[in-house]
Amino acid sequence: QARNVSATLRGGGDRWSASGTFFYTDFADFIYQAATGEEEHGFDVRQFAQADATFAGFEVEGRLTVAEWGIGRLQLGAFFDMVSPELDVSGNDNLPLIPPDRVGVSVAFTSDRLRANVNYQRASDQDDVADFELPTDGYDDLRARIAWRFRPGDMTLDLYVAGRNLTDDEQRLHTSIVKDLAPQRGRTIEAGMRMRF
Repeated sequence: QARNVSATLRGGGDRWSASGTFFYTDFADFIYQAATGEEEHGFDVRQFAQADATFAGFEVEGRLTVAEWGIGRLQLGAFFDMVSPELDVSGNDNLPLIPPDRVGVSVAFTSDRLRANVNYQRASDQDDVADFELPTDGYDDLRARIAWRFRPGDMTLDLYVAGRNLTDDEQRLHTSIVKDLAPQRGRTIEAGMRMRF
């Protein structure tokens, strides 16, 4: 059983848009996986547990068109989100596998034949950990993508080049049970094409 309260505000104009959402959820007998501190075959042993819990958080995002021409437009974006859960137990009241606070910015150019964007996200350290759970360092995530569109005859052909984790930062997701064993991929560059008839 859960009781939830949320509120969202949205606004915008010809060149901008923004939104913000706040939420609060009260769970009765919330089910979660708790680490036991034991290992079997090299893996942590976890058990399902139940306890009352509350989740509170918010997210905000905005977008601004800074320039617009006949050939396209240039936009800036930004976001921030966070969640703060709490177990109704004595002692350590942190839940496991909770994502850290995140903040990000982006710049994008869009036209009929060209689309390009650069996105940067910062995930904070996660130090509010449950029993037998290790803290997770924050990381940077820089991504970029550029795509060209051609229309030969009745076809539409898209060519693109994209990169992830361009700073080659060590990224470990606190929401992953194997994050201490397996980080995310390092710098990745890919190119491709898509054709539609």
